[in-house]
Amino acid sequence: MEHGLDGDWLLGESRWWKLSQDEKPPDLRAGETSPPDTWASSSPRKGGRGWIRQRHKPASSSILIPLAWSPFFLAMTVFPLVFPDRVPYDREVAASLFAISWLLILVPLYMARNDQPMSDDGLFSLPLDWRTFVLAALLFPLHILWDPLIGWISYALFWLTWLRSIGLIQDILSTPPARWLLPIETSGWSSSNLLVSNWDVISENWTTGPMAIARCEHGHLSIGGVSRDDIRFLGLTFVHRSGFVQDPFFETKAADMEFQRILSRPPVEQDGQEWPTGLIVPDEDE
Repeated sequence: MEHGLDGDWLLGESRWWKLSQDEKPPDLRAGETSPPDTWASSSPRKGGRGWIRQRHKPASSSILIPLAWSPFFLAMTVFPLVFPDRVPYDREVAASLFAISWLLILVPLYMARNDQPMSDDGLFSLPLDWRTFVLAALLFPLHILWDPLIGWISYALFWLTWLRSIGLIQDILSTPPARWLLPIETSGWSSSNLLVSNWDVISENWTTGPMAIARCEHGHLSIGGVSRDDIRFLGLTFVHRSGFVQDPFFETKAADMEFQRILSRPPVEQDGQEWPTGLIVPDEDE
């Protein structure tokens, strides 16, 4: 395989960080850290043996623009109701504007998360303040039966939901998505025998689905199989409770003691196979 033919697969595409097409991202970007010395690790330019970071497309690129339009539609929701009979089908228009405001949050989040390898699925795990949202939704019909003021309380709670959800989304985006890969020989693989004791085995055999997890405070570390052409890898990432994938070796994770305890040792006590030269970036691209 030609040297560096597929180097972007590990480093990530230059356009994700607004670099020129012939400018490759560095092996270590701001905030990224390396595994402990107990790990056998390498880099996309060094190659050899050991775990190497594979960056994913930043989720912010597909989330932020729709998110910026969401409050506009939420604010516009009240105008057909405050000025009734000036807009045909005022209630239907208000309901449509309200639905658009939340779809502009949920749909991009759902799609961005599902584009990430090794992410978890589930609508209600998305970073939205669901409790306040449900409370606001339950209150809203009561303004028809009791007092119109309840409708305004409900509307205020929807804004509170939006503000709290922004905080949850910012927490997701504070750590970029990435996973760590180790080329391995999969024949005769046995998760129970080869993985260290910190991991709860899901699949005894190597598979492209989840193989083992380790629970943490804000989600879980996940091990799964990764396949590219005829090459097999062991993949490691952190899956946030929202289902989004995050780089397990990033400065935002440094304060989690349980997290650090689990990652103080590599998942397997082996250096893996030699990295294919086609995935390694040539030295002249540095």
